[in-house]
Amino acid sequence: MKTLISKIEKESKLYKVVVMPLFFISVLFSDMSLFSQNVIELKSAINSFDKSVTSSDQIKAKHLKSLAYELNPMFIYKNSRIVSISDEKPIVGEIEFSQIQSLYLKNSLYESVEFLRIMVSNPNQISNVLNINLLTHFKSLKYILFVCAFKCTPNFVESLFIPDLRVSVFYSQEIPE
Repeated sequence: MKTLISKIEKESKLYKVVVMPLFFISVLFSDMSLFSQNVIELKSAINSFDKSVTSSDQIKAKHLKSLAYELNPMFIYKNSRIVSISDEKPIVGEIEFSQIQSLYLKNSLYESVEFLRIMVSNPNQISNVLNINLLTHFKSLKYILFVCAFKCTPNFVESLFIPDLRVSVFYSQEIPE
């Protein structure tokens, strides 16, 4: 019986010295990953979903293509005004990055938006960061697309926002000629 107790005590010390610190380190690193989000180029993401063997990914690809490239009920926020393109509730919204503060304000048009396109025209004019968690009036938001009018990288786009794991973030480049 004494040897059994001695063995348990040794294992308990090993647990405290080795296992517990490893556990806390793993929790620390897993929490860090909660605050990072991989930004993917939109066309690559759609192609990846399209080529997937799961039907849910293929459905996602089709829906994402529709939101990004087809005509949908939408609003455009321009010159501090919202212009609705349709009589229906918008599912797509478009705004200049310089105007993102207006996204935090309550507006009934925001509630149905699934896809938000944010136009980034100049990398030198970035003074704000979009906190996706604070977009509380966007009840249906699933996707945000940052559209750069210049050559941009995933790292640059990641610097433009604070992530929310409920929203997928993509980027594309539309460089004017």
